[in-house]
Amino acid sequence: MGLLDKATKYGKKLAEQQKLINLQTAEDEARLNRINQNNLYGNIRYVRDPVTGQYTQTASFNPHYKRQFDRNRDLSVNLGNQVTKAMSHPLDFDSLTALPEVTRATREAEAKELYKSEKEQIDKAYERGYEMMNQDLANRGIGLGNERGIKNAYDAFNKSWGDVYSNAWTKALGQATRAQQVDFDLALAKRQQEQNEMESAYYNPLKAYAAATEANSALSKGLLSGMLTPGQVGLKPTDLMGTTASLYGSLQSAENAKRAAHAQIAAAKIGAAARRAQLEWERQKYKDDLTVARGQAMDGYDAGTVGGNTLDAFSDIGQRWGMPRIGE
Repeated sequence: MGLLDKATKYGKKLAEQQKLINLQTAEDEARLNRINQNNLYGNIRYVRDPVTGQYTQTASFNPHYKRQFDRNRDLSVNLGNQVTKAMSHPLDFDSLTALPEVTRATREAEAKELYKSEKEQIDKAYERGYEMMNQDLANRGIGLGNERGIKNAYDAFNKSWGDVYSNAWTKALGQATRAQQVDFDLALAKRQQEQNEMESAYYNPLKAYAAATEANSALSKGLLSGMLTPGQVGLKPTDLMGTTASLYGSLQSAENAKRAAHAQIAAAKIGAAARRAQLEWERQKYKDDLTVARGQAMDGYDAGTVGGNTLDAFSDIGQRWGMPRIGE
């Protein structure tokens, strides 16, 4: 089995073990998050199916809030039927009390009726006044010969009574205007009342339905308030694959460091051996050069040239070892 096959086999085993760890962690988390609880409104219970392992949550009100919840629910059903019935027929505003027509013609027509009654009384007073004026003229001796006096008396009489008739018409017109306003205001108030009653009958069931529904919603929220909801306790499964990879990486790094150290030691040993060989070669070379130099010195001595040749020979050997020539 090659290295790749071994790695694949080992990876599959790790994956299977990681799967088992994940499942166990999920089960532990579900168990910790699903605990039976109680509060002012009621309780929450969890029941685990032994076959499937699934949990069933049951929320129950206490007797007091259970009765209140049931009453609101029944009321909502009844009101819901009323709302459905009301919504099936749109509001009919045409059936409301009609507003009276307010125009100049209708106002003047009513003013004429009022003025007619008033005018009858004025006409009677006018006739009596006319007789009294004539009697007054006769008593004062103003007769046919005094046309100017008669004309002045008639002009004054007609002017005063003309003002009376004019004031009567103005009064009638004002009364007709106020009467129209009163009639319109009364009709408008009656129409508004009818509209309010119609809309109340139409919308009140809907408002009551919304109130009952909202009340039960508030009860439900109260039952769940302060309760531990699944998910508040979170567990993180052990990352077996990651841990193994990290451990393998650490071991691999350590092995690489060990190999690098061994390589450095081996290189150092090789370098030391090479240095020792170099030194040994140079030492032997020195011996050989020294032997040659001695031989040259002896030959020169026999030939009578020992001084100069011997110094040159030793100087050449010393320069190989980094020393200056003799005499320089």
